[in-house]
Amino acid sequence: MPMPNINDLLKRYNVRDSSTIRRFITRHLDEINADGEHAFQTKNGWQFDAEAVRIIDELRGFNAVAVIEEQESERIQELQTEIDNLKTLLLAAQNELISSQKALQQKSDALIESEKKYLLAENQTELEKHKRESDKKLSDERIAELKSEIERLKNRGLLDRIFNNF
Repeated sequence: MPMPNINDLLKRYNVRDSSTIRRFITRHLDEINADGEHAFQTKNGWQFDAEAVRIIDELRGFNAVAVIEEQESERIQELQTEIDNLKTLLLAAQNELISSQKALQQKSDALIESEKKYLLAENQTELEKHKRESDKKLSDERIAELKSEIERLKNRGLLDRIFNNF
């Protein structure tokens, strides 16, 4: 693998201006090359070995950011999974609620129908009772009329009985 150059560092650190990286390298060149020549200039520009990249990462806090981003990424993934699980549970609860509401509506409809039948039967019974009472009253009145007629016929005189057969 070829040694990284300025353009590679631009991409790595997501920097647009190469002069920014150059200034950073010049400012920290003693730290980068403290234990050997890890960053150096050639006719093709700056070259960096793996140790130079590691030190620059350290100086820029790049590894810490990568670790933090990785941890945050893991946490975001965990939260996304939890959100997905909660959505699934919510949908299941909604479906259960809808089923319960349908069952409740069916039972309510059945109860209303039973109440209607009960009231209809009660009204029919009441109507029959009133009819029986009415028939009894009419019967009692007819019986009273007939008794009265019988008494009248009994109390007629002899001549009235002979000439009127009734």
